[in-house]
Amino acid sequence: MATIRSLSKKIASLILDTDLSTIGKNILKWLVIPVVALLLLSIGYDSYQNNKRLAYCRDRGVSESQCDYFIEYGD
Repeated sequence: MATIRSLSKKIASLILDTDLSTIGKNILKWLVIPVVALLLLSIGYDSYQNNKRLAYCRDRGVSESQCDYFIEYGD
């Protein structure tokens, strides 16, 4: 069974033996790209919901300025 000390030595040597370009590529691959993807999905979903809401109001003949009130309270 490996001890905490031997595991920490292995992890430290792995980090110290890895060159910076590999570390940078891994950070880009596993951190930056997923965050950007989630941000774009969030923006796209918000735009979709807004267009869906406005289309609902337009179909019922309600102006955009009164759309929020119409959705919340009805006629």
